[in-house]
Amino acid sequence: MGSTVAPTVLRINKWISSVQAEGLDADRIAAKAELHRNADFIENLAETLIEQATGTDRKLLLKSLQETFLYCVGFESNLTRSQFKVRFTRYLNREGLPAFMVRFLSLHFFNFVWFEVGESFRTLAWSSDSFVKDMEAVERICQKIVASGWKKFDQSGQVLDLTTAGELVRSIEQQLRGVQAAQTH
Repeated sequence: MGSTVAPTVLRINKWISSVQAEGLDADRIAAKAELHRNADFIENLAETLIEQATGTDRKLLLKSLQETFLYCVGFESNLTRSQFKVRFTRYLNREGLPAFMVRFLSLHFFNFVWFEVGESFRTLAWSSDSFVKDMEAVERICQKIVASGWKKFDQSGQVLDLTTAGELVRSIEQQLRGVQAAQTH
């Protein structure tokens, strides 16, 4: 997995903490996202938050972050900044930062794994139903591993910095590779 995941996790975490403390109106990242030529605020915001990423990492991070935002705001795209603010703030107040990070990481790792092995599953699937079941199984595995990894990190009492974000990402990757190895043997 690319080297931009941990810095992106850290940047998103800092951004959400800032939004929780100061609100989205005072946020420079949201203001920058609003200036993009594209009318889709969620896409612009995601692009602004992952601007350091490149290549395939960038595509997967962008997809995962957009999906996470859409989940948080009720799967409605083309929201204005003020509409996004209301819905996103409501989500954060209800669910909190850890739930957002677990959702984002779960989606990111699922998207990464599926990018790597999805075509193999499609080739081996007996039917479209079995393909969907395989996809759902991979998604559940990613969710379970990410939730466990985040819980372990959260219980450690460590501050999320670049080092701990890197350790978290590597730990999740190793667990996913362990599951993958166990399923191939």
